[in-house]
Amino acid sequence: MAENASATMRAAIYHGPRDIRIEDVPAPSPGSGELLVEVGVAGICGTDAHEYAAGPVMFPIDREHPVTGHRGPLIPGHEFAGRVVGVGDGGDPAWMGCDVAVGGGYGCEACRYCRERRPNLCADYAAVGLHRHGGLAQYAAVPGIACEDASTFDLPADFAALGQPAAIAMHALRRGRVDPGEHVAVVGVGGIGAFLVPALVRAGARVSVFDRDRERLAIADELGAHELLEVRANDDIGERIRELPATPDAVFEITGVGPVLDAILRAAVPGVRIVVVGLHDGQAAVAFRPISLREQELLGTNALVREVDLPAALDLLAQPDLAWDRVAPVVLGLDELVEDGLEPLASGRAQRIKTLIDPWARERRAFGATPTTRKAAA
Repeated sequence: MAENASATMRAAIYHGPRDIRIEDVPAPSPGSGELLVEVGVAGICGTDAHEYAAGPVMFPIDREHPVTGHRGPLIPGHEFAGRVVGVGDGGDPAWMGCDVAVGGGYGCEACRYCRERRPNLCADYAAVGLHRHGGLAQYAAVPGIACEDASTFDLPADFAALGQPAAIAMHALRRGRVDPGEHVAVVGVGGIGAFLVPALVRAGARVSVFDRDRERLAIADELGAHELLEVRANDDIGERIRELPATPDAVFEITGVGPVLDAILRAAVPGVRIVVVGLHDGQAAVAFRPISLREQELLGTNALVREVDLPAALDLLAQPDLAWDRVAPVVLGLDELVEDGLEPLASGRAQRIKTLIDPWARERRAFGATPTTRKAAA
């Protein structure tokens, strides 16, 4: 069941390191259990930039993915939102016309972890835009279990496209078990930290934010942070945290920088919960004796649980007093993806916390501005 979607579409195709081409390709058809989404807006993140510059790492270009079966050039994009214009065989026709936010990952639905609503731990976990074609295109075929009906939140696609990274922040919040009245330190106001800060504030925590970038600290201020602390080049972040007027009950490490986590661990106070949000590639020398003696907790957090975290994220994004246009000020056209999206992000020159892409647009527009009509763009 499908609306009159175009037989072809424009898409960003990853062929190899620093080789993404905007091409006209056949539009997908939804398979069993899948939805055909007319993509409104898609986001990019550090994972996309790393794959672009140094991949393929996760993208199954030269090998068949064991879950999805994909092999070959890939359409990236695991953060996106749009409208359902087709339903695969056996799917619920009630999805037709729904506005959806895509959570990216999905599990097998049968294992212990999936039954416990922890599909992010499933051995057969896969993600749209990482292990199969994704949302940096005008249409995407997406497993229904990776989609959340966003209609009830009445969010434009620009906002809903931020749902996936916001849901990662909501999952990290749950893993950190933050209670009202607790003091929390957030290290790094990037693509996850910018959503975690207002989520913590709404949870009733007092939030101290550390970052090297004054502009990002200013954005954290607009998102409700209580204390803003600029980190200088030679600062020991652990000592800076210890100097806070109130001892933090939890520290969220989001930078993914090894020495930052090492410093936090060395200076950790008794009873603290350290939530490791950033992905660390290197090995860390962890002194476990003080962790035991001080009853500290070292908590990992991975991806999100669509059924729980994505609705919470969409609710956060629907709050009218939060400055999401400061987090993602512009929406680029698809032709600008590489030059003004992936290249600055990969080289550390990105000026925006989040970069959004409208696959139908020929030129950029302000966040929240009315997009070009699809037929006119095509």
